[in-house]
Amino acid sequence: MSFVADASCNDGSVIIAHLVQTSAAAPSQWEGGLADNRPVFIRYRWGTLQIHIGPSGGGVSSAISATPWFDKEVGEKMGAFIELDEVLQYSGLQLA
Repeated sequence: MSFVADASCNDGSVIIAHLVQTSAAAPSQWEGGLADNRPVFIRYRWGTLQIHIGPSGGGVSSAISATPWFDKEVGEKMGAFIELDEVLQYSGLQLA
């Protein structure tokens, strides 16, 4: 699944401008970018949802190595699958 949009986030919201699902399960995983040009990496495995946001203009690798912006156990310990709408609900991220 992929998503692309044009948007800005002047109100402080964290808005996803484009996103590609790179793995459906074990882990569920997405890579993309925010409306303010920061890369984002989303991963759900072992019941834990982590969202990493890198510096503006950086690549996905800079997001992967960044301290998690969101890191929370949201499912069962063996959980390895999550839908994007659940990610948005738990984290507060928004699609453009």
